[in-house]
Amino acid sequence: MLKFIEQNPALFFILSILFYWFSTANPFNPIAITLLIIGVIMTFKQYRPLAVGIGIVFLMINAYLILALFSEFREFPDITSKALLMLGVGGAYIAFNIYISLRLIINNMPKEGKVGQLS
Repeated sequence: MLKFIEQNPALFFILSILFYWFSTANPFNPIAITLLIIGVIMTFKQYRPLAVGIGIVFLMINAYLILALFSEFREFPDITSKALLMLGVGGAYIAFNIYISLRLIINNMPKEGKVGQLS
């Protein structure tokens, strides 16, 4: 399974966007639609600069989500099972997204000796 994720991070990027879209309960979410279109393009057309750029943007979004998760966690007056569930599910989702964004960046970086060369 891990090998499949390493080879196809764009597919899991699409699954993550679908999870985000359905969890917002907003059928017309322009951010999710745009990211979904970009994910489909990355899946079928191997345009490396786009994949690296999306990986970097996705990594920055998830860094912001870490702050948002801890901000929401601090709003609970006591540590309850709901607070721990939110922290667990949110933390797992963010960790998975960070891994996918790093795989997008690593898989699409130019190999050694290819930087600046036209192929």
